[in-house]
Amino acid sequence: MKFLQSITLFISVFFTFLANSTIAATDIEQGKQLFQQCSICHNNAPGAGAKVGPNLWGILGRNIAADPVYTARYSGALKSMTGQWDAQQLSDFLTNPQAVAPGTIMGYAGMKSASERAALIAFLNAHSDSPITYQLQQQNQQGIAVTTAPNIGRLFAAA
Repeated sequence: MKFLQSITLFISVFFTFLANSTIAATDIEQGKQLFQQCSICHNNAPGAGAKVGPNLWGILGRNIAADPVYTARYSGALKSMTGQWDAQQLSDFLTNPQAVAPGTIMGYAGMKSASERAALIAFLNAHSDSPITYQLQQQNQQGIAVTTAPNIGRLFAAA
């Protein structure tokens, strides 16, 4: 009887993992589609230099305003920010760049859809030499922060 319960638990956990993996892979594919908008101004490949904006390869976990190829071109607003880009900070920035970094020269109005931001961040995270594990906070309809499931995009890192 205990053996049967153990097997049932294992199967349940295994299929939950597979379902979450599929969601993450779907997020990454949607993020790839969304990145096409970003690619007008940004590269996202190792060693690919800057365009109008910095290369976003490995943005998560990178110090803010620290792309060595782009350093002299960052706005004072971004240069004044400290720390590293994490998923939540990047999500906030993508929502409204001017609210997070008033005076930024990034000419982008923002991405209002939380699910689209999550997909774009999953894509960016997978396109890195060192993908991170993260959770995003979102506002529910009552304005209360809720934590989404951990993104497992790091399992699907780009080759």
